[in-house]
Amino acid sequence: MILMKAMFKKAAIATVCLSAAFSANASQSPSIDNLQLKTSVQDVNGVREIETGNYQHGITRTLAALEKTTVPALRAPLLNNLCVAHIALGQSEEAEVACNEAVNAGSRNALAFNNRAIFNYLQKDSKACVEDMEKAQALGRYNRVIQKNAEFIAQQNLLAKN
Repeated sequence: MILMKAMFKKAAIATVCLSAAFSANASQSPSIDNLQLKTSVQDVNGVREIETGNYQHGITRTLAALEKTTVPALRAPLLNNLCVAHIALGQSEEAEVACNEAVNAGSRNALAFNNRAIFNYLQKDSKACVEDMEKAQALGRYNRVIQKNAEFIAQQNLLAKN
């Protein structure tokens, strides 16, 4: 039963990411309105500004903090927050770099995978969306943000079929 549930979730995520990537025409892009990006749990420089929507100031403070450390465990939450801010501002190139660095910072951070999955959803990259959402769910099985995002994506799949 558990194996069937896991297989269904993977299939639903794959189908939704694929339909998000291919159902929107050139003038219609996937929307982030019902998906939730999440900043780091750690209280690091710039996080409060980013959480209150003062993205540019948050980016400035985060970049300053990143310049001061090379320790991956200390950089990971900063990079995750940078990913969130750039996505929120619609800065695709900067978001891609920050999101990739957050995931590769040596931590197994479910939120970093969640945020990069949302970035990939917005970029209509179905394969990367599927991979990242599956990793986010595996790492953050009990995380409400991740589960809510996965449910929304599954719901979009049902709407796309109708």
